[in-house]
Amino acid sequence: MINTVQIQSVGQVAGKPAGELQTGDITVWNFGYTHTVARIVRETKAQVIVEFESGWQKRMAKTRLVAVA
Repeated sequence: MINTVQIQSVGQVAGKPAGELQTGDITVWNFGYTHTVARIVRETKAQVIVEFESGWQKRMAKTRLVAVA
């Protein structure tokens, strides 16, 4: 089964759980904006904090599907 995420103004995009993101992964957000994962800041049992190359950080549940390019 292929995991997909509906991205606004883009459509269906392949996705993977936030807990599986790795440095260098390119994520896709609404309107086609992309961000490259710079590092995993912190990881708990249920959540992960990801820092992107732009300096932006995002806290997500490990099970959340994130669109990847």
